[in-house]
Order: sequence, then structure tokens, then C-alpha cells
Amino acid sequence: MGSDFQRVEILEVDKAASVVVLQITEIHPDADAIHRLLGKPGEEYAPRALAAPLTKTAIPRAKAFYARNFAAQLLADHGKSGFLAAVERDEDEDAPDPNAFISRVVVRELNPLDKATNDSWLYRATLAITLVRPDLAHGFAVGKRYDSRAFPTADWEI
Repeated sequence: MGSDFQRVEILEVDKAASVVVLQITEIHPDADAIHRLLGKPGEEYAPRALAAPLTKTAIPRAKAFYARNFAAQLLADHGKSGFLAAVERDEDEDAPDPNAFISRVVVRELNPLDKATNDSWLYRATLAITLVRPDLAHGFAVGKRYDSRAFPTADWEI
């Protein structure tokens, strides 16, 4: 098993609406990013949260920043794109701010795959990512697949 956390496939690109839709499949047993994003804040690892897979797809308001951070990492791992070019132009001494590039992340679909090593769950999820400008969607092509190493609470580094 490699060190990648997710397999990513681009399902839709709507440049006019500034939306990129990704299917994320968690492939590393320690990388429970979707569980962390969708779990109730502070209760992600409570026994009742681990007993069965999550079914609600709403990202808690308290985790909206982490959802944008996660999405930014997923998009940056794609490689050459309008998104990555804008991030590289904007980068300063600190980590890039995902809020400057992504306005919204919505989970459209959620399917449990298996238990993670910490007894949470791994998922396949479809994420609709709304970018702040249409030019950021340039370079993303439907059907493209790649691996990612994204994590909601990790620093976003380019």
C-alpha cells in the first residue's frame, strides 16, 4: 500500500458555474478524511459515531473551512490547472487560504467502504466544489483520475 490517501476521478466540470465534481475513494486505512468532515464536531470518535457508517451528507457548519481546505488539496494534487496556477501566483509565506479559491463544498453522495484502522469508516464520496471564479476550473477534464494525499486538518502546502 502506498502513501496516497485517496483515488480521485473528475466526474463533472461546469466552467460557467465554476464547479468541479470529484469522486473520492479513500484507499489508505488511516485516512478517514470524509468521516472527520461529516462527523458531529467533537463526537467523531464517540462509540455511537463509530458503530455504523455515516448517512448524512451535510457538512457541519463548524467544519466548512476544513471542507474547503480538503477540497483545495484534492484539486491541487491534480497538477496543472487554472486552480493551481492561481494558487501559485497568490502564495505568500504562509500556507494558501482555501477561502480565497473555494466558496463551497457539497457532498452529493456517500457510500461506506470499510472500517479504518481507528474504527471509523472509509468512504467513496462525490464532492461538488464551487470555485470563486470560472478560470480556476480550467484544465480539469472529465474522466481524469489521479491519486491524492489530502486531509481536512492538514496544512495546505503547494
